[in-house]
Amino acid sequence: VKACVQGKHGQLAIDLYSETKDHFVCGKVTFNTLIDILVRQGDMVRAGALFRDMALKNVTPDLITYSTLIKGHCARGDLEQGLQLLGLMHRRGIKPDAVLFNSILDGCAHKQMRTLTEQVLRDMEAADIAPSNFTISILIKLYGRCGDLDAAFQVVETYPEKYGLQLNAQ
Repeated sequence: VKACVQGKHGQLAIDLYSETKDHFVCGKVTFNTLIDILVRQGDMVRAGALFRDMALKNVTPDLITYSTLIKGHCARGDLEQGLQLLGLMHRRGIKPDAVLFNSILDGCAHKQMRTLTEQVLRDMEAADIAPSNFTISILIKLYGRCGDLDAAFQVVETYPEKYGLQLNAQ
């Protein structure tokens, strides 16, 4: 599988797994690699099936597993599934990181779900994960799409000082 991935033959890696999955157990890194391939292809159904295979084979998903799946669901507009996975992750004691929170925030912002975005942001802060410049850009996009320029400017004016960030103009 590793050789297939290194040679940029992701589909071949998936096919190899499908043909041999009943004969051996993949490790966590291999499962994460295969899930990433499927997410990049937009195949969330098969990525979800691999996630279930992990559980059936007693391979414990980690932050990378959840982040990959959540980002894939959020990028495709399936915020509900992403939030369900986040809840499962919490129940299993895996703490989200800034990248994961930003994936969810971005999914919320694309759907212009202001209340949910602000709740996720509060959850992020409650988890002692400081917003980043990327978080700020997500919030500005959200407020701009919602027509609330005052809120967008308030983010620009308060977040850099509050979180020790320097805004870039790129």
